[in-house]
Amino acid sequence: MLRPICRGCVLLGLAYHTDAFTRFYIPTLVDCLSGRPSLSELEWFDHRYFWRADGTRRCHYICGLAREAGAVIVRQSDPDPFLHELWLNSLNAFEGNPCVVGFIVEQTCLSAISSLGFGHGDFHWKPAQIRIFEGNILESINLEDSSTLFIPQGWNYKDIDAIYVRVNKSEMTAEVVPIQVTMNDRHGDSEMRFFARWSNWESFFVGYKLTSTFVWIVRDRRSRENIEEHLRSLRSGERVVAPKHMRVYITAREVFEPLGQRLETLSKSRALTVPGPTIISHERPGSRMIVNEFPWQANVRVVS
Repeated sequence: MLRPICRGCVLLGLAYHTDAFTRFYIPTLVDCLSGRPSLSELEWFDHRYFWRADGTRRCHYICGLAREAGAVIVRQSDPDPFLHELWLNSLNAFEGNPCVVGFIVEQTCLSAISSLGFGHGDFHWKPAQIRIFEGNILESINLEDSSTLFIPQGWNYKDIDAIYVRVNKSEMTAEVVPIQVTMNDRHGDSEMRFFARWSNWESFFVGYKLTSTFVWIVRDRRSRENIEEHLRSLRSGERVVAPKHMRVYITAREVFEPLGQRLETLSKSRALTVPGPTIISHERPGSRMIVNEFPWQANVRVVS
């Protein structure tokens, strides 16, 4: 989806980081992602994926894929729009839609971390360079001294929303911090899925002292704990399922205060979690098929 949208920039006669791109196309794209009215001329819309209602001038995107790809394009140009008050105002319009609320929160948190830095207890880093990666993240990491916040280009990257990597070549140390942003208490176990491939990181950073902290950014939970190495016995011997690491839960408010204030207001007015409809499945007797009620989410799961 990202490549067609980028080709749309070409069709509009645009190139990345040109004056027209940053002054007109990016603001129009942000209007579409936030669902607010726009005064932009129609020529700045890629009508295959984004559109504006004639009466209200309110902007829209056609699906979640277009939304996620549009966010990557904005972030590559300028992540600051995701910290503006106008962006946070869109939470009010989507307060009953947990999918979109989660998207808005995620973009704000990632922009705050990259632009303002991050701190929790004795865990701190300064504003970091952003690098959008596709495919295997290890192919994007430089073993020279660096502090980088890696954000996956793919909207459905399996494990995390971002990874902070700090490398100190002189001391031969490397710190890996996977980050998962979620407002859903029933989110899948991204932590275990990420560490299931930890051996790849160990092979890449061979000779380095490698440490990791998994950061969960959530709505209302704060905790910090040391997780011991988890081994599984196989016929061929013991296998590391998860390495020794730190697990940290922090609130969105700790990442960006204005965001936390908005979420607190939403929590008081309406619950952020809205259950989707339950449809009886004919594929397996006695089972139910849970279909997300929002058409841009392609999540269908069968439960006993």
